[in-house]
Amino acid sequence: MLKAQGEKEVKIRGQTIRFVQDLPAKLRERGKEYLLIRQALDKHEIKSLLRYPSVLWVWKEGRRWNLQSADEALTKLKEAHSKACNL
Repeated sequence: MLKAQGEKEVKIRGQTIRFVQDLPAKLRERGKEYLLIRQALDKHEIKSLLRYPSVLWVWKEGRRWNLQSADEALTKLKEAHSKACNL
């Protein structure tokens, strides 16, 4: 159903139907860990997407990183920033 909704609008008897995932509270909380990271990425116009179960995807310079935790994301982004500053 979610796939169908992503591909085109789902209607029943002329009414648009929307489907949302009912995520467990623990998973929603884990996703919130990325909030500050995603805000910083947005500020620097770096595309990101949070996919469940709580994996952050970051696109920069034609590369995509899949980051499994907020700690991993911070480490990777700090490394990338320090390399960019040392050029």
